[in-house]
Amino acid sequence: MFITFEGIDASGKSTQATLLAKELEEREFDVLLTKEPGGTELGKTVRNLVLHGEKISPRTEALLFLADKAEHVDSLILPALKEGKIVISDRYLDSSIAYQAAGRHFVDFDYESLGNWAIDNVQPDVTFFIDIDPSVSFARMLGKHDKLENEGVGFQRIARYAYLEIAKKHRNRFIIIDANGKSVDELHAEISEITLKKLGDRK
Repeated sequence: MFITFEGIDASGKSTQATLLAKELEEREFDVLLTKEPGGTELGKTVRNLVLHGEKISPRTEALLFLADKAEHVDSLILPALKEGKIVISDRYLDSSIAYQAAGRHFVDFDYESLGNWAIDNVQPDVTFFIDIDPSVSFARMLGKHDKLENEGVGFQRIARYAYLEIAKKHRNRFIIIDANGKSVDELHAEISEITLKKLGDRK
């Protein structure tokens, strides 16, 4: 099974991805936990360049993220899936559609199709979208912004809206988890229950 976690910055998705991976490992599933960008050596370079390096153009940013995704799929995700592992990725293609395509206002071409080519059409079985109010997200980020986080709360609102539109388009795999006012443990329990049911249904 291939599971992805999505959400605007500081939504808690990384924490939930880690908690789910830990629980599944404790239940003796073979799990690979990874992230984008940064799951590969190329990804680490892209992450540092895009989030912490010199200013680059929006098109360059978008293409660098897709290059990271292509390498991530080819060198890490697809081999793990072929070995029968459960792969959990903190961000995937939906992030680029929400942040680069929508956030940077690329409306003159089909970015999703280009993205699907980059990931060789390797689609998640389940995507958990951790949904929180962008103002809460922005408050959590105070004092620890990278370049994308520095875009401000308006940018996060655009990304959230884009995620909700993606969810409508991909209802078969997108699960919206309302994180507003819920504790980390409450969210984990909800996500764990859904995941274990889906794993049971696949046996």
